[in-house]
Amino acid sequence: MKRILLWIILPVAVIALGIAAYIWMAQKPNTVPAPAATSSAPETGLSPESPSAAVSAPSNLDAEMGVFGLTIGESTLKDAVAKLGAAKKYYTDPGTTESPVAVCYVLSDPARFGTNHIVTEFLSGSAGGWSTVTDIKISEIGGSSPPNCSVLKPDTPEPAAGGLRLGMSAADVSGLLGDPAKQVGNEWTYSIVEQTGNTGTTQGINIDFLDGQAVQLEIYSVTTT
Repeated sequence: MKRILLWIILPVAVIALGIAAYIWMAQKPNTVPAPAATSSAPETGLSPESPSAAVSAPSNLDAEMGVFGLTIGESTLKDAVAKLGAAKKYYTDPGTTESPVAVCYVLSDPARFGTNHIVTEFLSGSAGGWSTVTDIKISEIGGSSPPNCSVLKPDTPEPAAGGLRLGMSAADVSGLLGDPAKQVGNEWTYSIVEQTGNTGTTQGINIDFLDGQAVQLEIYSVTTT
């Protein structure tokens, strides 16, 4: 009799344990971690906590701010004389000693320029202490050579401000420097302003066109406080 009861009770107990285990598993919370969220933003090299500092594009005027290896704001009139030869220093406005002083050079070569002349003028005003070059002008003129200018050797390379030179078309200039910041008639102006505290420095280029070609280039630097 005991064996019969054992055979009846044992299967019932096994079934009861199975049911209890099923119920417990069904009520157990899901502990599998959710997948980490991913960002679709492109990689920037900055960690998520890093500030998104503004990045200034390099100036595309830097290469054009010098002529004959003489640079605005760095070279002096003495440097120009040492590099290009003796030249008479003169005031651009003879009526006042407060006007910029300059040295001038002229390049004449009929094979390249016909009867015209290429004039390069280095100027220094009060901002440069009448010594450091603050302005350079390159122009093509007809007629006689300017009396204040020293004559360069005919085989001297044509003066250029980086990739900018006389005779370029408006399309060539815009291809090199982009659209001008200002355009008045046939004169284009490119400029960049750098501010340090209360001091601002403007570097720029003025380009005059005649019959679709650049006939005068002026590069300059102006400091204001």
